[in-house]
Amino acid sequence: MGSETISKIDSIISRTNTHPEYSVSTARRLKDILRDEAAKHSYEIEYIQVRDLGDIVERRGGGVEQKTFNRLKNAWDHLAQNGLNFHSLYNLGHIIDPESNRSSGLRKLEVQFGGFAPPAPSVLPDRVHGLAYFLENVQIHPVRRAVNAHLDTVMIHPYEDGNGRAARLLQNFCLDERGYPSAIIPSTEARLYRTLIGETIKERVSGAGSWKDPGKAEESFVEYISSKILSSAQRLEQELKSKRAYTVLLKERGNPGLAHVTARKIRSKGRFGGNEGIKVSVDKKNGNRGESLTVIGDISQKDLNKILSEVVGRHSIKYSIDNDSC
Repeated sequence: MGSETISKIDSIISRTNTHPEYSVSTARRLKDILRDEAAKHSYEIEYIQVRDLGDIVERRGGGVEQKTFNRLKNAWDHLAQNGLNFHSLYNLGHIIDPESNRSSGLRKLEVQFGGFAPPAPSVLPDRVHGLAYFLENVQIHPVRRAVNAHLDTVMIHPYEDGNGRAARLLQNFCLDERGYPSAIIPSTEARLYRTLIGETIKERVSGAGSWKDPGKAEESFVEYISSKILSSAQRLEQELKSKRAYTVLLKERGNPGLAHVTARKIRSKGRFGGNEGIKVSVDKKNGNRGESLTVIGDISQKDLNKILSEVVGRHSIKYSIDNDSC
Protein backbone atom coordinates (compact mmCIF):
# COMPACT_ATOMS: atom_id res chain seq x y z
CA MET A 1 0.00 0.00 0.00
CA GLY A 2 2.52 2.59 1.15
CA SER A 3 5.19 1.21 -1.18
CA GLU A 4 3.23 2.09 -4.32
CA THR A 5 2.76 5.68 -3.20
CA ILE A 6 6.39 5.91 -2.15
CA SER A 7 7.43 4.71 -5.62
CA LYS A 8 5.39 7.52 -7.18
CA ILE A 9 7.07 10.03 -4.86
CA ASP A 10 10.52 8.68 -5.75
CA SER A 11 9.79 8.98 -9.46
CA ILE A 12 8.85 12.66 -9.11
CA ILE A 13 11.75 13.48 -6.76
CA SER A 14 14.20 11.83 -9.12
CA ARG A 15 13.08 14.23 -11.83
CA THR A 16 12.80 17.38 -9.72
CA ASN A 17 16.24 16.91 -8.18
CA THR A 18 18.07 16.23 -11.45
CA HIS A 19 16.08 17.62 -14.39
CA PRO A 20 18.29 20.07 -16.29
CA GLU A 21 15.29 22.26 -17.19
CA TYR A 22 14.10 22.72 -13.60
CA SER A 23 15.28 25.66 -11.53
CA VAL A 24 17.11 24.80 -8.31
CA SER A 25 16.21 28.16 -6.80
CA THR A 26 12.52 27.73 -7.65
CA ALA A 27 12.55 24.27 -6.09
CA ARG A 28 14.08 25.61 -2.88
CA ARG A 29 11.60 28.47 -2.73
CA LEU A 30 8.61 26.18 -3.15
CA LYS A 31 9.93 23.68 -0.61
CA ASP A 32 10.15 26.55 1.87
CA ILE A 33 6.56 27.53 1.08
CA LEU A 34 5.39 23.94 1.60
CA ARG A 35 7.31 23.76 4.88
CA ASP A 36 5.65 26.95 6.11
CA GLU A 37 2.20 25.62 5.14
CA ALA A 38 2.92 22.42 7.06
CA ALA A 39 3.97 24.43 10.13
CA LYS A 40 0.81 26.51 10.11
CA HIS A 41 -1.38 23.42 9.89
CA SER A 42 0.69 21.80 12.62
CA TYR A 43 -0.17 24.66 14.95
CA GLU A 44 -3.86 24.36 14.02
CA ILE A 45 -3.82 20.63 14.78
CA GLU A 46 -2.67 21.42 18.32
CA TYR A 47 -5.45 23.99 18.69
CA ILE A 48 -8.12 21.53 17.48
CA GLN A 49 -6.77 18.84 19.79
CA VAL A 50 -7.26 21.07 22.84
CA ARG A 51 -10.75 22.05 21.70
CA ASP A 52 -11.75 18.43 21.15
CA LEU A 53 -10.72 17.57 24.69
CA GLY A 54 -13.43 19.91 25.91
CA ASP A 55 -11.30 22.75 27.22
CA ILE A 56 -12.52 26.28 26.69
CA VAL A 57 -10.31 27.80 24.04
CA GLU A 58 -10.47 31.16 22.34
CA ARG A 59 -8.50 32.23 19.35
CA ARG A 60 -6.28 34.93 20.68
CA GLY A 61 -5.62 36.52 17.32
CA GLY A 62 -2.82 36.50 14.78
CA GLY A 63 -0.17 37.61 17.27
CA VAL A 64 -0.21 34.33 19.15
CA GLU A 65 -0.30 32.29 15.93
CA GLN A 66 2.57 34.26 14.42
CA LYS A 67 4.65 33.83 17.56
CA THR A 68 4.06 30.07 17.51
CA PHE A 69 4.84 29.93 13.81
CA ASN A 70 8.09 31.88 14.32
CA ARG A 71 9.13 29.42 17.03
CA LEU A 72 8.62 26.53 14.63
CA LYS A 73 10.84 28.32 12.10
CA ASN A 74 13.44 28.86 14.83
CA ALA A 75 13.28 25.17 15.71
CA TRP A 76 13.86 24.26 12.06
CA ASP A 77 16.85 26.60 11.90
CA HIS A 78 18.16 25.04 15.11
CA LEU A 79 18.14 21.58 13.48
CA ALA A 80 19.64 22.96 10.27
CA GLN A 81 22.52 24.55 12.18
CA ASN A 82 23.20 21.67 14.57
CA GLY A 83 22.12 18.56 12.67
CA LEU A 84 20.12 15.64 14.01
CA ASN A 85 21.77 14.46 17.21
CA PHE A 86 21.03 14.10 20.91
CA HIS A 87 21.91 17.69 21.76
CA SER A 88 19.76 19.26 19.03
CA LEU A 89 16.79 17.07 20.02
CA TYR A 90 17.42 17.78 23.70
CA ASN A 91 16.67 21.50 23.26
CA LEU A 92 13.98 21.26 20.59
CA GLY A 93 10.96 21.32 22.93
CA HIS A 94 12.08 24.51 24.69
CA ILE A 95 12.50 26.30 21.37
CA ILE A 96 9.04 25.23 20.17
CA ASP A 97 7.18 26.02 23.39
CA PRO A 98 9.29 27.85 26.02
CA GLU A 99 6.29 28.63 28.25
CA SER A 100 5.41 24.97 28.77
CA ASN A 101 9.02 23.74 28.66
CA ARG A 102 10.42 26.30 31.06
CA SER A 103 13.92 24.87 31.08
CA SER A 104 15.99 23.49 28.25
CA GLY A 105 16.05 19.76 28.12
CA LEU A 106 13.77 16.80 28.48
CA ARG A 107 10.55 16.24 30.35
CA LYS A 108 10.87 15.90 34.12
CA LEU A 109 7.28 14.87 34.79
CA GLU A 110 5.29 11.69 34.28
CA VAL A 111 2.65 12.24 31.58
CA GLN A 112 -0.10 10.31 29.85
CA PHE A 113 -1.99 10.83 26.62
CA GLY A 114 -4.58 8.83 24.74
CA GLY A 115 -4.51 6.05 27.32
CA PHE A 116 -0.80 5.59 26.74
CA ALA A 117 1.97 6.21 29.28
CA PRO A 118 5.21 7.41 27.65
CA PRO A 119 8.60 6.48 29.14
CA ALA A 120 9.49 7.75 32.61
CA PRO A 121 11.71 10.86 32.78
CA SER A 122 14.63 8.77 34.05
CA VAL A 123 14.90 6.82 30.76
CA LEU A 124 14.28 9.72 28.38
CA PRO A 125 17.99 10.42 27.70
CA ASP A 126 18.49 6.81 26.56
CA ARG A 127 15.39 6.92 24.38
CA VAL A 128 16.36 10.22 22.76
CA HIS A 129 19.90 8.90 22.20
CA GLY A 130 18.30 5.90 20.51
CA LEU A 131 16.22 8.10 18.23
CA ALA A 132 19.26 10.20 17.32
CA TYR A 133 21.26 7.04 16.57
CA PHE A 134 18.46 5.74 14.34
CA LEU A 135 18.32 8.99 12.39
CA GLU A 136 22.09 9.15 11.95
CA ASN A 137 22.92 5.52 11.25
CA VAL A 138 20.04 3.26 10.22
CA GLN A 139 19.68 2.76 6.47
CA ILE A 140 16.00 2.96 5.58
CA HIS A 141 13.95 4.65 2.85
CA PRO A 142 13.78 8.41 3.47
CA VAL A 143 9.99 8.44 3.72
CA ARG A 144 9.93 5.60 6.27
CA ARG A 145 12.84 7.20 8.14
CA ALA A 146 10.86 10.44 8.43
CA VAL A 147 7.62 8.70 9.46
CA ASN A 148 9.46 6.72 12.11
CA ALA A 149 10.99 9.94 13.49
CA HIS A 150 7.43 11.26 13.74
CA LEU A 151 6.14 8.15 15.53
CA ASP A 152 9.11 7.77 17.87
CA THR A 153 8.93 11.39 18.98
CA VAL A 154 5.25 11.00 19.85
CA MET A 155 5.88 7.71 21.67
CA ILE A 156 8.87 9.02 23.62
CA HIS A 157 7.07 12.29 24.37
CA PRO A 158 10.40 13.88 25.38
CA TYR A 159 8.99 17.31 26.26
CA GLU A 160 6.35 18.53 28.66
CA ASP A 161 4.44 20.10 25.76
CA GLY A 162 4.80 20.63 22.02
CA ASN A 163 5.56 16.98 21.27
CA GLY A 164 3.14 16.82 18.33
CA ARG A 165 4.62 19.94 16.76
CA ALA A 166 8.12 18.58 17.37
CA ALA A 167 7.21 15.23 15.79
CA ARG A 168 5.76 16.76 12.64
CA LEU A 169 8.62 19.24 12.32
CA LEU A 170 11.22 16.51 12.79
CA GLN A 171 9.50 14.38 10.15
CA ASN A 172 9.58 17.19 7.59
CA PHE A 173 13.15 18.09 8.43
CA CYS A 174 14.14 14.47 7.78
CA LEU A 175 12.37 14.64 4.42
CA ASP A 176 14.11 17.89 3.51
CA GLU A 177 17.50 16.38 4.37
CA ARG A 178 16.94 13.78 1.65
CA GLY A 179 15.52 16.16 -0.96
CA TYR A 180 11.82 15.47 -0.34
CA PRO A 181 9.15 18.16 0.23
CA SER A 182 7.22 18.50 3.47
CA ALA A 183 4.11 16.51 4.24
CA ILE A 184 1.23 18.92 4.88
CA ILE A 185 -1.25 17.37 7.31
CA PRO A 186 -4.37 19.57 6.97
CA SER A 187 -5.84 20.79 10.21
CA THR A 188 -9.23 19.76 8.82
CA GLU A 189 -8.01 16.16 9.05
CA ALA A 190 -6.82 16.46 12.65
CA ARG A 191 -9.27 13.84 13.91
CA LEU A 192 -8.30 11.32 11.20
CA TYR A 193 -4.61 12.01 11.78
CA ARG A 194 -4.89 11.46 15.54
CA THR A 195 -6.87 8.26 15.01
CA LEU A 196 -4.26 6.83 12.64
CA ILE A 197 -1.31 7.72 14.85
CA GLY A 198 -3.13 6.48 17.97
CA GLU A 199 -3.84 3.09 16.39
CA THR A 200 -0.22 2.82 15.29
CA ILE A 201 1.09 3.56 18.79
CA LYS A 202 -1.25 0.96 20.30
CA GLU A 203 0.00 -1.55 17.77
CA ARG A 204 3.63 -0.83 18.59
CA VAL A 205 3.06 -0.88 22.35
CA SER A 206 1.35 -4.27 22.05
CA GLY A 207 4.35 -5.63 20.14
CA ALA A 208 2.33 -6.22 16.98
CA GLY A 209 4.49 -3.88 14.89
CA SER A 210 7.75 -1.96 14.65
CA TRP A 211 9.65 0.07 12.08
CA LYS A 212 11.41 -3.13 11.00
CA ASP A 213 8.16 -5.09 10.71
CA PRO A 214 5.25 -2.63 10.42
CA GLY A 215 1.79 -3.82 11.33
CA LYS A 216 -1.44 -3.01 9.52
CA ALA A 217 -2.08 0.20 11.47
CA GLU A 218 1.45 1.48 10.86
CA GLU A 219 1.21 0.79 7.14
CA SER A 220 -2.03 2.79 7.08
CA PHE A 221 -0.24 5.68 8.80
CA VAL A 222 2.70 5.43 6.38
CA GLU A 223 0.27 5.50 3.47
CA TYR A 224 -1.48 8.55 4.91
CA ILE A 225 1.76 10.51 5.35
CA SER A 226 3.05 9.30 1.98
CA SER A 227 -0.08 10.63 0.28
CA LYS A 228 0.66 14.07 1.74
CA ILE A 229 4.27 13.94 0.56
CA LEU A 230 3.07 12.89 -2.90
CA SER A 231 0.71 15.87 -3.06
CA SER A 232 3.60 18.20 -2.18
CA ALA A 233 5.88 16.53 -4.74
CA GLN A 234 3.25 16.95 -7.45
CA ARG A 235 2.85 20.63 -6.58
CA LEU A 236 6.62 21.03 -6.68
CA GLU A 237 7.00 19.49 -10.12
CA GLN A 238 4.09 21.43 -11.62
CA GLU A 239 5.60 24.68 -10.40
CA LEU A 240 9.00 23.74 -11.82
CA LYS A 241 7.42 22.90 -15.17
CA SER A 242 5.64 26.24 -15.31
CA LYS A 243 8.81 28.17 -14.47
CA ARG A 244 11.11 26.73 -17.14
CA ALA A 245 12.89 29.56 -18.97
CA TYR A 246 14.86 29.82 -22.22
CA THR A 247 16.46 32.45 -24.43
CA VAL A 248 16.18 31.71 -28.14
CA LEU A 249 18.52 33.62 -30.45
CA LEU A 250 17.62 33.81 -34.13
CA LYS A 251 21.13 34.32 -35.37
CA GLU A 252 20.36 35.94 -38.72
CA ARG A 253 17.68 38.42 -39.62
CA GLY A 254 15.29 36.72 -41.99
CA ASN A 255 11.77 37.54 -43.05
CA PRO A 256 10.35 40.53 -41.19
CA GLY A 257 8.00 39.42 -38.49
CA LEU A 258 9.37 35.86 -38.36
CA ALA A 259 10.22 36.24 -34.66
CA HIS A 260 6.61 37.20 -33.90
CA VAL A 261 5.26 34.29 -35.97
CA THR A 262 7.55 31.98 -34.03
CA ALA A 263 6.46 33.51 -30.72
CA ARG A 264 2.78 32.93 -31.57
CA LYS A 265 3.50 29.32 -32.49
CA ILE A 266 5.27 28.74 -29.17
CA ARG A 267 2.44 30.40 -27.21
CA SER A 268 -0.10 28.18 -28.93
CA LYS A 269 1.70 25.17 -27.50
CA GLY A 270 0.73 26.43 -24.05
CA ARG A 271 -2.97 26.28 -24.92
CA PHE A 272 -3.02 22.58 -25.77
CA GLY A 273 -1.91 19.23 -24.41
CA GLY A 274 -2.43 20.06 -20.73
CA ASN A 275 0.25 22.75 -20.65
CA GLU A 276 -0.13 25.50 -18.06
CA GLY A 277 0.67 28.35 -20.41
CA ILE A 278 3.76 29.84 -22.03
CA LYS A 279 4.87 33.48 -22.09
CA VAL A 280 7.03 34.65 -25.00
CA SER A 281 8.54 38.09 -25.50
CA VAL A 282 10.48 39.30 -28.55
CA ASP A 283 13.63 41.38 -28.13
CA LYS A 284 14.81 43.16 -31.27
CA LYS A 285 17.71 44.94 -29.63
CA ASN A 286 20.42 42.51 -30.57
CA GLY A 287 22.22 44.46 -33.27
CA ASN A 288 23.65 42.27 -35.99
CA ARG A 289 23.18 39.15 -33.91
CA GLY A 290 19.53 38.89 -34.89
CA GLU A 291 16.41 38.75 -32.78
CA SER A 292 15.88 36.88 -29.53
CA LEU A 293 12.88 35.36 -27.77
CA THR A 294 12.46 34.95 -24.03
CA VAL A 295 10.32 31.87 -23.36
CA ILE A 296 8.94 31.10 -19.89
CA GLY A 297 6.45 28.37 -19.09
CA ASP A 298 5.39 24.76 -19.36
CA ILE A 299 7.39 23.64 -22.37
CA SER A 300 10.32 21.26 -22.63
CA GLN A 301 13.47 22.12 -24.54
CA LYS A 302 12.69 19.18 -26.84
CA ASP A 303 9.27 20.61 -27.76
CA LEU A 304 10.72 24.10 -28.11
CA ASN A 305 13.38 22.80 -30.47
CA LYS A 306 10.73 21.00 -32.52
CA ILE A 307 8.70 24.20 -32.98
CA LEU A 308 11.79 26.19 -33.93
CA SER A 309 12.86 23.56 -36.44
CA GLU A 310 9.43 23.65 -38.07
CA VAL A 311 9.00 27.44 -38.18
CA VAL A 312 12.48 28.91 -38.39
CA GLY A 313 14.18 26.00 -40.09
CA ARG A 314 12.12 26.46 -43.23
CA HIS A 315 13.80 29.81 -43.76
CA SER A 316 17.32 28.39 -43.29
CA ILE A 317 17.85 30.60 -40.26
CA LYS A 318 20.12 29.29 -37.55
CA TYR A 319 19.08 29.51 -33.91
CA SER A 320 20.35 28.62 -30.47
CA ILE A 321 18.58 27.83 -27.21
CA ASP A 322 19.99 28.78 -23.82
CA ASN A 323 18.37 27.18 -20.76
CA ASP A 324 17.90 29.97 -18.22
CA SER A 325 16.03 27.87 -15.63
CA CYS A 326 18.95 27.03 -13.36
